[in-house]
Amino acid sequence: MSGDRADVAARPDPEWVVSRRHDVVSLEVAGELVLLPLAADLGDVADDLFVVSGAGRLVWEALDGQADLGAVSERLADASGAPVGLVARDVLAFVERLVEVEAVQVLPGRSRTTDEQAS
Repeated sequence: MSGDRADVAARPDPEWVVSRRHDVVSLEVAGELVLLPLAADLGDVADDLFVVSGAGRLVWEALDGQADLGAVSERLADASGAPVGLVARDVLAFVERLVEVEAVQVLPGRSRTTDEQAS
């Protein structure tokens, strides 16, 4: 996927607030979620598809631009009964991949760290 996202120099952090990009649509196909950028060239559409299934789908749906990744991890850990540390590791790795394919955006100034530094 290509776009005009700001480059994110660091690996995902639990304090990041991440939102699904508005120019990426998600379609359910055979029980999996397929992400496709609206700006994809028709000739390259297969290269721009990103398939999400299982726990990745739960993470994708939780990326609402409101909760930081730590809160998302805690919520998913509570729902699944899995250890929060394990869930957090998986959430951060998945979000890193979503950033690479430009399916999400990191919202500037929305992390707890940034908010605390401003006050």
